[in-house]
Amino acid sequence: FSDLFVNMIRAGEASGTLEDILKRLASLAEHDAETKAKIKAATRYPKIVVGVMLIAVVILMKFVVPNFMQIFKEVELELPLATRMLIAANDIFSNYWYILFGAAGGIYFAFNAYTRTKVGRRQMDKLKLKVPIFGPIFHKVAMSSFTMTMSTLNRSGLSIIKNLEICAEVVGNVIVTEVIIKLKEAVKEGKGLASTMKESKVFTPMVVQMMSAGEESGELDNMLVKVSEYYDMEVDYAIKNLSTLIEPVLLAFLGAGVLFLMLA
Repeated sequence: FSDLFVNMIRAGEASGTLEDILKRLASLAEHDAETKAKIKAATRYPKIVVGVMLIAVVILMKFVVPNFMQIFKEVELELPLATRMLIAANDIFSNYWYILFGAAGGIYFAFNAYTRTKVGRRQMDKLKLKVPIFGPIFHKVAMSSFTMTMSTLNRSGLSIIKNLEICAEVVGNVIVTEVIIKLKEAVKEGKGLASTMKESKVFTPMVVQMMSAGEESGELDNMLVKVSEYYDMEVDYAIKNLSTLIEPVLLAFLGAGVLFLMLA
């Protein structure tokens, strides 16, 4: 079990509100599972399109191009650049396929090993937040996870320092984790959450204002829930529009591939 579960169960046992804590944990788990399922569903279409394109290229290289190459060899004419490129690609694919697959496997395992390191994980998480189309979604998911977890922990009776410490571990992005750790240190020094959030540039101005209002009015829990609902709405909207944003990119990619093959 994660630190989130362990600490909340401990707080529930100490305060006699274990049943309520378990319900909140179940709600939190359902929220995370639902968000992940939505992202998987939204990215299924581009994965299928790219996969089919790669399969089509492999079939062309294996069965179609070799038949044309025999004809090209018999015709003693200078071939167009696109055709020469296709023939060269076919030669590489036919004669060195094991090197290509080995290199691809090596790159894959090297990339995985690098992203497991502290520096690699940080670079990858930073890239996730900046990549076009998907970056804003990853950012909103992280913010939604933080505010939802923070509001749940706050109601369980744990100290705000402990709550921020747990949130930093469960948010799932190193860059956002670093911001939450700064929030924790600021609270230790007696500073407010809202002012530190504003300095971080990770939280939107609307969220900073709501957190500030929550601190001043003593309604921080309710404000955290509102912020979480806001980010959930933003994530839903972004995921629903994901296909619309990706389709032009996929069409350009497929169009370029088909154009090259037709010219060749």
